[in-house]
Amino acid sequence: ILPSIASLLILTFFFRSDKLGFLNGIFINWGWDPYPFLTNKDTIIFWLIVCATWSGAGGTSLLYMAAMSDISPELYEAAALDGASPWKRFQHITWPAIQGQFQLLLILQIIGVFQIMYQPMVMTGGGPNNASLSLMLLVYRYTYMEMRLGHAGALSLVVSVFLILLSIVRYFWQKHIDEKNG
Repeated sequence: ILPSIASLLILTFFFRSDKLGFLNGIFINWGWDPYPFLTNKDTIIFWLIVCATWSGAGGTSLLYMAAMSDISPELYEAAALDGASPWKRFQHITWPAIQGQFQLLLILQIIGVFQIMYQPMVMTGGGPNNASLSLMLLVYRYTYMEMRLGHAGALSLVVSVFLILLSIVRYFWQKHIDEKNG
């Protein structure tokens, strides 16, 4: 687990599109041409997703491990003695125990996607040709670079209302699941 900005700076060096990038240095040593990881408008979103996923995987893993540590080992032992396969043990023991954690992390990840700003800011500056411009980076540009405060406020309000509605839907969905499970 690294601080997000530090991990993004490392990944920016790793995926740099010139011969100084770590991967492109390996490609050049193998006799291949450098690949434009962060300068190709067709693939930049994929590489930003890879980098954001990698930088957030440690914290997410810790939350899942914490949820799984609450599961009694005796349940797994009893299931194994009864002949349950690893898939059945996951399906009937692990999944029900971490399902709430999964749902919470899913909604937090969706909310996080709408709040992405520093990944494209640090790695590409929103480029190439605005291909990696996120909503929050656009709000930042409107506010601090173009001084279009009305546009920034309107975009922020739309994103906030959408995320509030999404959170309300998630709340009622979870309430329905809890009532159904008794």
